[in-house]
Amino acid sequence: MTEAAIRNKPGMASVKDMPLLQDGPPPGGFAPVRYARRIPSKGPSAVAIFLAAFGAFSWGMYQVGKGNKIRSLGLKVGVCCLMIDWSIVELDCF
Repeated sequence: MTEAAIRNKPGMASVKDMPLLQDGPPPGGFAPVRYARRIPSKGPSAVAIFLAAFGAFSWGMYQVGKGNKIRSLGLKVGVCCLMIDWSIVELDCF
């Protein structure tokens, strides 16, 4: 049912019959907005940050490589020692 039938008074025939009420800017306009980026140029440059990160990464990879060499050498020596011990035990048994 329409509003006109419920309230027994004529309703609007169209949205265009509504009163026009719009918001607008104040007289004279709005105050200007400062939007410029005023960022101070403090701190290290992008190149300096990149070089520091690259240096830290390189040093870490060097340490990993050094550790890998030590570990592989330790395994080789350990295996050789075990083989020598096993051969001595075998010779002692006979």
